[in-house]
Amino acid sequence: MNASSLIASGTQHRGADSVPTVLGATDIREFQRLIEKNCGVLLTHTEAWNRATELVALYRMFIGPIPEDPAVAGLGGESTIG
Repeated sequence: MNASSLIASGTQHRGADSVPTVLGATDIREFQRLIEKNCGVLLTHTEAWNRATELVALYRMFIGPIPEDPAVAGLGGESTIG
């Protein structure tokens, strides 16, 4: 299954931190729009999906999971920050 298939289906994908990341087609289009607006770079769906997944993983690595995050709900993990 490729990134486009996952985007279309809204399927969970394990990001770089091995925590499921849920990114839908709407999320990817918004990410593409923001990157184009702020950086002047046009990303394909696959490029945008890969970069957005990496960004979510990086955020989780620094900040830790938030209770409202559906991808980590029920895993029993809590942030060690704060």
